[in-house]
Amino acid sequence: MSKPKGRSRGWSVKRMSLGELVAWCLANRTEEAGECLLFTGHVGNNGYPRVTWNGKDHALHRLVCEHTHGTTLFRGHQSHAMHQCGNRRCINPQHVRWGDARMNYQDGLRMRRGRLGAG
Repeated sequence: MSKPKGRSRGWSVKRMSLGELVAWCLANRTEEAGECLLFTGHVGNNGYPRVTWNGKDHALHRLVCEHTHGTTLFRGHQSHAMHQCGNRRCINPQHVRWGDARMNYQDGLRMRRGRLGAG
């Protein structure tokens, strides 16, 4: 598979299925850090990997989660693709899973990412 072409903040992917996109990113745009697969492409201001796919900007970890676990069961803005490793750049399919806002907050506290004492 050749390098995707296009203009965006990082690079654009057209004419690829979700599975092809995830496989290409895992094979060509990651570096190993322990068990994590860190994305080496564009990362947004919030620290999450970003890609343009089918003409829209996407958080790559969410696409990886959708490809691995299917469409989220948590509808709307309450769905979160959570990292069990706590590393925002990680796109290892074994490290992301769907959850809701409460689960994500509790997970963040467990990993000491959240605001301790916030209720």
